[in-house]
Amino acid sequence: EILIAMLVISIALTALIKATTQTVNVTQHLQNKTFSQWVALNKFTELQISKQSIRAGNYEGSSEMANQQWFWEMNVSKTVQKSLLRVEINVSLKENDPPINKLIAFLGSQ
Repeated sequence: EILIAMLVISIALTALIKATTQTVNVTQHLQNKTFSQWVALNKFTELQISKQSIRAGNYEGSSEMANQQWFWEMNVSKTVQKSLLRVEINVSLKENDPPINKLIAFLGSQ
């Protein structure tokens, strides 16, 4: 009887550990998505308030958020409307990694 009880407890603990690990992974992923979205929004806000005019092209750089270095790539392209630019910002945790988040927005030319 004791062996059966220990077997049941070990199976339950294994399931509990697996569920906890999945919860931690999902929480970390959601945290990274949130911070990467903030990085992209901050970069776009910088463009909006900048006094310098931006030209179509590719830009890249890094930003610090939540004690982590985030890498962003920005593609600015013209649209059919001459006074409107399309801005796509991809954010990742490491350089040359697939993006965690992508922001696509439009900016009126200044």
